[in-house]
Amino acid sequence: MNDLLLSHRNPDRVALIYGTIVFVLLSTTASMLSKGFLEADGVTHYLYARYAFDNPAYMLDIWARPMRMLLHAVPAHYFGLGGVRAASLAAAVATAWITYAIARKLGWQRPALAGLFVLAQPLFFLHSFSELTEVPFALLAAVAMLSLVSRRWWIFALACGLTPAARPEGAAFVLLAIGVLTLQRKWLYLPLTILPLLLWNHLGWWMWGSDSGPWHRWLIDHFPYSSDSVYKPGPIYRYLAVLPTVVSPLILPAVILGVFGLRSWRNADRTTGTPLRKRWTFPDEWLIACIAWGFLVIHSLLHFYAKMSSSGEPRYLLAAAPFWALLACRGWSMLADRFAWRRPVLLASLAAMVPVVVNAGYRVVPLREQPDALLCKSIGRWYAAAPWHDQYPHVYATHPLVYYYLNAKLESATRDFIDRPPPGIIFIYDSMYGWSNSDPRRLIDAKTFEAAGWKIAPGSEAFGLPGQTWRIYLSPSPTTSPSPGMPGEGRGEGLPGTQDTR
Repeated sequence: MNDLLLSHRNPDRVALIYGTIVFVLLSTTASMLSKGFLEADGVTHYLYARYAFDNPAYMLDIWARPMRMLLHAVPAHYFGLGGVRAASLAAAVATAWITYAIARKLGWQRPALAGLFVLAQPLFFLHSFSELTEVPFALLAAVAMLSLVSRRWWIFALACGLTPAARPEGAAFVLLAIGVLTLQRKWLYLPLTILPLLLWNHLGWWMWGSDSGPWHRWLIDHFPYSSDSVYKPGPIYRYLAVLPTVVSPLILPAVILGVFGLRSWRNADRTTGTPLRKRWTFPDEWLIACIAWGFLVIHSLLHFYAKMSSSGEPRYLLAAAPFWALLACRGWSMLADRFAWRRPVLLASLAAMVPVVVNAGYRVVPLREQPDALLCKSIGRWYAAAPWHDQYPHVYATHPLVYYYLNAKLESATRDFIDRPPPGIIFIYDSMYGWSNSDPRRLIDAKTFEAAGWKIAPGSEAFGLPGQTWRIYLSPSPTTSPSPGMPGEGRGEGLPGTQDTR
């Protein structure tokens, strides 16, 4: 009987294999051809990973996130940007196949659809060659869900405990794990849900300096998201409106229908006809729907009330990518049974390719360098050739692409730093990143520099973009002895035409 079931599922699994091959080829091609970044946050994350070996404290930075750093630091150090994007691709493929394993463990028909619908998500494809945190978080969430349906409690507890080290939404997964383990009376595994946070907190306090405050408050004190967002609030329906770009327009109906296809723990297994045990068991399938739609509801409320630095980015929903795919798998199977589709997996594969066709007419990939990126590149060239370069060797900037094009270590500055600057600093300020930051301690206005005695760098007046304020400031006094290894001393070694170790 098992051999018969496996032979029946083989064609679907072959479709997932072919889908994975196409996904890998398209993602690799897009990565190699893309000269730009998906988002500027990706530049910041890449720079943290690129210089993690030089500054191990970066591995524990709350903004950089330890789980993402574990995935990206080694590839970034040895292979540069291409290595980071390859690691993201590997994580994306692993997420799809683990999602397939979840559907198969639940006994669903056509489980390969779950894996295909992960790969079919347009934003998920874009993030398969990005440097951001959504794909690593989705991978951890998929591992946690597979462990839950497999009843491997220690893996489930540990995976949920690690999710905050990938994205802030992980706090909800920790609470979820505590609730599930309590209901299942698995008391022995409860410590695994909080040990990763405790370890992260203590190591971070130790590596960043014990003078940074009480050890038990390090994570709280360094949390980079303000309760009241600097971003403007948006409509309550924002995330519902962008959901088609997350799950793909042709697959969205299946996602919605998928909720109605979930079986209750009270009923028999609709796939095999086997009655479930009479005693209470945890409703795994309904948990899938709760997690997926819970992401949408919570982020909608945060954006509507302008809380937790929510900027309304559609990519926030990608953290629930496996759960959207599982709902789509259930809904697509319902449609296939209702309308007697002969080849539902083939139809799903064709639907998955629609974004590729759309990209041919409305070009998104490969990613191009935007005007601000070209400006940062020009500023880097100008600074590298400036006659006063050696007097101001220490580079600070609000825009992370400045560090990228100078091949320099990322530096961050607060308003206190601007008020009391050390000698020999050049600060490249732009209003968009200077005043759009999730951390209120790093919100900087151009007037702050003027009040502290900074001066405009000679010849910098020509740099700017329409609608933005760009200023290049020099600290009140130059340095007479540049320190080795500081940003900018390589005279733009990462700029075009010079040695580039990225």
